[in-house]
Amino acid sequence: MKTKTLKVMLGMLLLISMLAACSEKGNSGEKSGKNDPSETEQSENKDDDSAPDPKATKQQGKLTIGDTGKVKIAYQGTFKVTLESVEKKDKIGIEKPNNDLFIVAKVKVENIGKETMDLADLTGFVDLLDLGENGGSAPDYANQIEGVQDPLSNKGQIQPGNAAEGELVFDTWNTDNYQFVFGHANSSVTKTIWAFTRDELQ
Repeated sequence: MKTKTLKVMLGMLLLISMLAACSEKGNSGEKSGKNDPSETEQSENKDDDSAPDPKATKQQGKLTIGDTGKVKIAYQGTFKVTLESVEKKDKIGIEKPNNDLFIVAKVKVENIGKETMDLADLTGFVDLLDLGENGGSAPDYANQIEGVQDPLSNKGQIQPGNAAEGELVFDTWNTDNYQFVFGHANSSVTKTIWAFTRDELQ
């Protein structure tokens, strides 16, 4: 009787040892095996999220001279705007600035929306900001100054799919940094900013 009991106990111990060895081997295989696909996907997504998107950055106000930004005006359309060049002038024709200087911006506008818009209305959403101690903003005066050769605001309507080029003129202060801004004080326009310095003026 004792012999039978001993055999049963030895058999149970052997079975428990085998089960423990199998379990340990299985755990080791999980640790050294392939990565969980969900973990790999999460890692890839994390890498994608951390990568900078140049286009998104530009839409946050990092545009400079020569760049194209997208301007959306509620109920009126969507436009691609390129600030092609900026130059300073002490006078235009016989006109002298009330402040320090005129800044003339050459701009190209492309209508990528579905609505027709008058360019005089479109230029009404533009301001030039000087970031110096005066901290002022100036609207476009191109159609009010004799001697401006190609005012954008005088180009009439811009149809969907069409583009137009012209000049905007600002009477502003002499300072180190400027911003050309759509939607500066109008919440119905996506705020789009081109930044440039005095040294970049032609």
